[in-house]
Amino acid sequence: MAAAVILSLMPLAVPENVSADDSTMTVTAHPDGDAVMSFSGSAVKAGRGRSGFNRDFTLLSQNDLDSITSEDAADRFFSSAQYSSYVSGTKYSARRRNNEWSQQQVTRGLSLRAAADSLGADAGTDSKSAVSYSASDGYTNIMSTMWKTRYCYASETDTSGTAADPSIGLAGSYLDSFAGHNAGDPLDVPVLMIGQENADDYNAQYMGRLIKSVSFGGDKTVLAVDNTGISYDMTITDIAAGSRSTGNIGRRQAVCTYTSDGGNVSITASGVTLRQLLDYYAITTDNRTVTVKTAEGKTVSVKTGGTDKYFVAYEASANGKALSNTGSDIMLLCPGTSESDAVVRNVKSIKLSLNKPLLTKAKRKSRTSVYVKWTKVSGASGYQVSCSYRRTGNGTIKTVNSESKISASVKGLKKGQPCYVKVRAYRKAGTKKSYSAWSAVTGIK
Repeated sequence: MAAAVILSLMPLAVPENVSADDSTMTVTAHPDGDAVMSFSGSAVKAGRGRSGFNRDFTLLSQNDLDSITSEDAADRFFSSAQYSSYVSGTKYSARRRNNEWSQQQVTRGLSLRAAADSLGADAGTDSKSAVSYSASDGYTNIMSTMWKTRYCYASETDTSGTAADPSIGLAGSYLDSFAGHNAGDPLDVPVLMIGQENADDYNAQYMGRLIKSVSFGGDKTVLAVDNTGISYDMTITDIAAGSRSTGNIGRRQAVCTYTSDGGNVSITASGVTLRQLLDYYAITTDNRTVTVKTAEGKTVSVKTGGTDKYFVAYEASANGKALSNTGSDIMLLCPGTSESDAVVRNVKSIKLSLNKPLLTKAKRKSRTSVYVKWTKVSGASGYQVSCSYRRTGNGTIKTVNSESKISASVKGLKKGQPCYVKVRAYRKAGTKKSYSAWSAVTGIK
C-alpha cells in the first residue's frame, strides 16, 4: 500500500535561507539547542556514546556543558568505572616557547581520560593512540602521546610535581599573568588542559582553547562529499556542529509523518537540511547535479533547486523507537509518497557534478570535419567533444579549454563517413578533472 508522506519540522523560528513550504519541509531550531561540542573518533566503540544511530559519538549542547557541576552530573555523559569523570580544583602548570610560565586552575571540568574510557577508547597510560581536537576559531591539533603521565609544578624550578591528567576545563582561571591574561582572568572555555612532563616542558602550545571537538583514535569520516573534483571528508562535528570559524551550523529537528497500512508512523530526526549543509561550507549547487549514494550502492538524485527539501540526519526514531542505520552514521529524509522513497538509510557520500551541456548544432563542415555547438555550463573549465563512427562509445576527442567557448570543429575524420557526436563539460581542480554526463548523441551524415 502506498504511503502518503509529509515532511515538517517543529514550529520554531525558520531561518531565512531555508524554504518554509509546508507541503514539503519547514526547518526550525532543534529543541535541545545547537550542538557545541562533540566527542567521537575511529576508536570509539558502537553503543558507548549517547548520540547517533549507532551510539558511537556524544554531542553536547551549551546547556549540557553548563549542567556539569558534579560527579553525578558528569557521569550522565561520561560514566567510567576506572576514572572520576568530574574535575574540580585541579591545577596545571604551563610554559610557552618564549619561556613565559604560569599556573592555571580548572574549577569545573571533564576528565578526558574518563571520556575516552566511557566511549570505549583506550585511555591507558602507555597508549600511543592519537587524540585530535579542534577549536571554534579554526585551530586544530593532534597528539599521539595524550595519555603520557604529566604533572603540575609549583614553580619553574620545581623537580617534582603533582600528577595532572588531561581534562576539558569548563570553568577556571589564570593564577598568574600569562599570554596576555592577568592573574584571576577566566580561562577561555572549553579548554583542553594538559600537564608538563617536567617544569621545562613547552606544553602551552597544546592547551587548546574554545574546544569544539575531541576525536579519539583519529577523525572518522561519516560523509564523503565530492564537489566536482574537490573532496570533503566530513566528520560528525562538521555536520552536527560545523567546523568553520564563522559560527555554528545550527542543529535542526525534522518530523516525517506518513500513513502505511492504515497506521500512522512519525519519524523524528536530528540533523540539518542538505541545503544548510552545503551553504555552510560554501558549496554551490548552481548548475550542478546532486547525487546521494548509500553503502549498498543505491543512488538518489536530488531535484534541481530542491536541496532544502532533503534532510541529512544523524539520529532518528520512529514512533519513539530508535531507527537502525548500521551501514553508516547518516540517513537522508526525502520528499516521497512511500517510506522507501522518504527514508534513505546508510548514506555514505554526496557527489556534485556539472550539468551536462546541450548540443544546439551539429553539421558537416567538410568531407573530413564537422562543426559542433553547445550550451554553456557555468563553473566548467572546458568541454570535450566526441566524434565516433558508432552511436555508442567514444571516438575522436576534441578538448576545448575554455568555459566561454561553446563551439568547435573536429578535423581528421574519414572522408564522407557518417559520425555521431556528443559533448560533455569538465572542471579542473588542481591536477584532477571531473566530468559532467555526456549530452545526447546526434548523428551527422
